[in-house]
Amino acid sequence: MKGTLLACLSACTLGVTIWSLSTPRTGETGVGGVPRENRETRPSGDPVPIRVQGIGHVEPVSEVRKLVMRAGGVVKLCYVEAGDAVRRGDVLLELDDATRRAEVEAARRNLEVARAEAEHVEAGINPFRIAAVELTVGRLQEKLRHLHTEADRARALLARDTASPQEYEAVNSLRLQCEMELKEQEAELLHLRNHVTPERKAVLEAKVGHARATLAMAEERLREARLPAPFDGTVLKLLKREGEGTFETEPVVLFGNTARLRIRAEIDERYVQNISVGQAALIHGRNLGNRSHRGRVVVLEPIMGDKTVYTRASSERKDLDVMQVLIDPGPDFQALTGLQVDVTILVPVRPE
Repeated sequence: MKGTLLACLSACTLGVTIWSLSTPRTGETGVGGVPRENRETRPSGDPVPIRVQGIGHVEPVSEVRKLVMRAGGVVKLCYVEAGDAVRRGDVLLELDDATRRAEVEAARRNLEVARAEAEHVEAGINPFRIAAVELTVGRLQEKLRHLHTEADRARALLARDTASPQEYEAVNSLRLQCEMELKEQEAELLHLRNHVTPERKAVLEAKVGHARATLAMAEERLREARLPAPFDGTVLKLLKREGEGTFETEPVVLFGNTARLRIRAEIDERYVQNISVGQAALIHGRNLGNRSHRGRVVVLEPIMGDKTVYTRASSERKDLDVMQVLIDPGPDFQALTGLQVDVTILVPVRPE
C-alpha cells in the first residue's frame, strides 16, 4: 500500500515538473499567442506559418439579398422556383394589380381629355362663325357709307330750306347708330380672331402636364406590383407564395449570384491584429467531405461585432467579439449557400 502511494506521488511530482518546464514564461510568446519554443519548423529551419482558426459559412459574392416588394399586397403569381437562374430585370413575383391597372386606365383617359381640350382651344373659334361676323361688318360698312351720303344730302337740303331739321336729325341719328353697331361688330371680330390668349394656353398646358404626371405615377404604382431581379443570379428561396400577403418591408425572395462563391468567416478578437488582406487560407471541415480548399483573404471588415456562428464545443468562448473576414476560395469552389465550414488562416511569422 505504501509502495503504491509513493509511486503515485512520484508520478504527480514528475508531471508538475514537466508542465512547469513546458509552460512559456511571460514575454516568450510569439505572434498569435504561440510559444516560441513550440513553433513548428520546416526541414530548412524556417518557422511554419501560424494557423488562426475560425468558423465561417458559404455565401455568394453578391451576398444573400433579401428582396422586398416596393408595395404591399397579395401575391398573384410566382414566375420562378428555388434554384432557377434568372437574368437582370426578369420578373420574379407579381402582386394582385387589378386596382392599379384601373388607376392607370383612368389616368390615361384624363390625359386624353386634357389634350383634347387643349387642342380645341388651340384651334380657336369656329371659322364659320368668324366668316359670319366678317359679313356683318361688311354689311354695316356699306350701310354706314349710304347713311353718310344721306346725311350729306340732308344737310345740303337743310341749308337751302328744302328739308326740315327733323329730317336731318333722323338721318344723322341713323348714321351714328350704324357707326356704333359697326364698331361693336369689329370688336367682336377682333375678339374671335384673338380668342386664344397666352394665359389660357398656360392653363391648358398645366392641365396636360398634371394629367401626364398622374399617369406616370399610376404606371409607377403598377410597376411596384412586380419584383424584378436586380442582377443576374439564382433564386435561393421563395419566402412568399401565391395568395399570401406581404408588407413593403417584408422579404419575399432570397437571391444571390452563385456563379462565384466566397467564405464569410469570424475571427476571434484575440487574433485579429495578425490578419491582413492577401494571406493564404484553408477551407475545410466535415461539411466539405473532409476535403480542403485553398483560398486567400480578400476583405477585412473594419468593425468588430458579436459572434454569430458557434461550434457548440464546451470550451468555446461566447463573450468575445469577432471580426468578419471574406475569403476567396477560387472559381472552382462549389458548395451550398449557407454551408458552415472551418477556416484556417496562415499567418506568416515575422522575424523577431
